[in-house]
Amino acid sequence: MIPTYQGNNQASAQQTELIEIKDLAQLETLKKGLTDKCIALLFWADWHQPCHQLRDQFQEMIKVYKEVRFTWCNSDECQDLIDKFNVNEVPTLALIHPHKMNPEVIQNPSPDQLNSVIETQNEFYQKWFEEEKLKAFREIDDMVKNNPFFAFIKGSPEQPKCKFTRRLVEMFGKSQYKYKSFDILSDERIRQWLKFYSNWPTFPQIFLEGSFVGGVDIVTELIEGGEFEEMVPKVCKALPPLEEFQVLLNEHKVLALIQGSADVPQGENSQNLVNLLKSIGVKYVAIDLTQKEALAKALQEQGFNGSPTLYVNSQCLGDLDKLNQLHSDNKLVDLIPSENRVETLESRIVRIINQEKVMVFIKGPASSPYCGFSQRIVKTLNKYEGVKYGHFDILSDDTVREGLKKYSNWPTYPQLYVNGQLVGGIDIVEELDQENELDEVLRADK
Repeated sequence: MIPTYQGNNQASAQQTELIEIKDLAQLETLKKGLTDKCIALLFWADWHQPCHQLRDQFQEMIKVYKEVRFTWCNSDECQDLIDKFNVNEVPTLALIHPHKMNPEVIQNPSPDQLNSVIETQNEFYQKWFEEEKLKAFREIDDMVKNNPFFAFIKGSPEQPKCKFTRRLVEMFGKSQYKYKSFDILSDERIRQWLKFYSNWPTFPQIFLEGSFVGGVDIVTELIEGGEFEEMVPKVCKALPPLEEFQVLLNEHKVLALIQGSADVPQGENSQNLVNLLKSIGVKYVAIDLTQKEALAKALQEQGFNGSPTLYVNSQCLGDLDKLNQLHSDNKLVDLIPSENRVETLESRIVRIINQEKVMVFIKGPASSPYCGFSQRIVKTLNKYEGVKYGHFDILSDDTVREGLKKYSNWPTYPQLYVNGQLVGGIDIVEELDQENELDEVLRADK
């Protein structure tokens, strides 16, 4: 069940007179507006004297039982309701619950039975309301009291779903306020209980330091009058650009300054930096300098030339040229914190290549290769005493087999790597061996 908010004065919304239900459509409309109360429907006939007594009793009950809506219908004039509730005699009482599919139908209730049933229903809904209210208010408290600036909106700041939310988000964006938000369209229960919590029927709703400020009109007026700026907690206001940048560096171990977003980078250099980080499996946060003009200007005053740049553990690793050099030297991956690495195919290939100083990719195991070329390269390597080499059977992993061809731009196997660099295939290795140059290649330092 979900509560029904009845306005600023709940008492004024209480029932004072019996509601006559004339057809099923009217009853359905009433049900939609009462999602937290029981509807008691009395089937009545003017010609039946006991019905008059029960209807008078119904009228008196209105004053006592606030969690029940008391209604009646003339059984001689509402055949669709008679059929719906399978009424065979009058008086008949139907209890319609928002949390149950089927109604309770009591044929020919006595006055005492009527009183007992209604009292039971009223107590149930009173208890439910208080328990659910306490639970929901705790959840709302957790949001508004643990966040100094909180907005209940339709949609998100990035994708507002109503014009009033869009208006507030734009105003907050201009002032660069930092705030948390909750999409009330995602949870009808919280949406309805929030109206009780704030005693405010519409959205958005803005809270500062746990206190309700108002909706879009009140907040707009406060912003235009300059009062809202004074009300916003200091921690929610924009920092000077360089201080904000330092906070970002402290919060994120890997930070990239680029043009555009990581999903849609702008410009060739930003695109190349994004591709590089993706290829080696780096998790990072991208700062779009086109959306941070004040920060870009402040950094330029510090000597920043605007090129895409990577920061790791608050330290600048350099621009794209520097990063490409580190990558070529197989040093870039080692500088990335382990928790910020996601193994891609390329990063996996790089890891395998660098398992040993000398690494050969062949078909089958080194002890008994499966093809003549692999046998020849293993035989050649075994001639060099003291040279330890690792091997990878490319027949054991089709993904690595195909990926390595693209990585090395070399279409065939075997492939020999020394210090992470491709030496070549069988022809080049045998040529180096014949010219007495292979020993130097195999023993070379990085």
